[in-house]
Amino acid sequence: MKHLIPALLFGTFLFAQEKNQLSVYFDSGSSVISDSGKNELSTFFSNEEIQVLSVSVLGYCDDVGSSESNVILSEKRAENVSLFLKSNFELDEIATDGKGEIAINGEVSEDLRSENRRATVSISYQINPKEITEAKNPDNGYKTFNDTLSVGDKVIINQLLFDGSRTSFLNPEDAELELSKIIDYFKKNPTVNFQINGHVCCISSTFKDARNLETGLNNLSKARAQKIFDYFVSKGISKERMSHEGYGRQFPREGVIESLNKRVEIVITKI
Repeated sequence: MKHLIPALLFGTFLFAQEKNQLSVYFDSGSSVISDSGKNELSTFFSNEEIQVLSVSVLGYCDDVGSSESNVILSEKRAENVSLFLKSNFELDEIATDGKGEIAINGEVSEDLRSENRRATVSISYQINPKEITEAKNPDNGYKTFNDTLSVGDKVIINQLLFDGSRTSFLNPEDAELELSKIIDYFKKNPTVNFQINGHVCCISSTFKDARNLETGLNNLSKARAQKIFDYFVSKGISKERMSHEGYGRQFPREGVIESLNKRVEIVITKI
């Protein structure tokens, strides 16, 4: 996730601003974010398909306790959510406020009270553009399978677009056509060994990897590399020729927009 920024203009198109609202719930009298609350926040803010534009957090309380203490508690809840987001997602400008207790009209119940013990996170964001060609960006020393390859050379698998924060292909036919070309190369060059490296975009250095929405684990780059590895095995490429690894966002590319850090690379390890 990048720093909060104003809406960006790519080319001649202004990408539409989206809005979302999340609720994080607390135990009675507590301002500690629960594991489920952290998971709710992480699932949204680790989504590599979005660019966050602004965030605000409002804290609330139930009607138990004095009005003064509830205002303080609601402020603390908002502050703790803000600190969690700043610490984990490089969000450096978050508006926070505590609104105190929410009055309950009618019959009082524990369900209503638990609903009021929350912090509400309002987010404005835009969807990162997907249709960007590699030719418009620096090649950063990458080769193609039409080049003479040496140990250490890297090739990006083009046309390999994934669904947001998942291992499924956005365009399966295009992906399989591209992968079939690579399989053909390795079958024609049986002495070449290689490693499959997965990378993601849009997460901070505090996260080793992005969240995989299919499993709930923070292993998205590794899971995508594993998927390509398994696919190659299913098409007859020997496991002994390959390895795979996920690197999160440890190695961002220079001179490209952030969404192009989401990639799978082939690195030649033996000729």
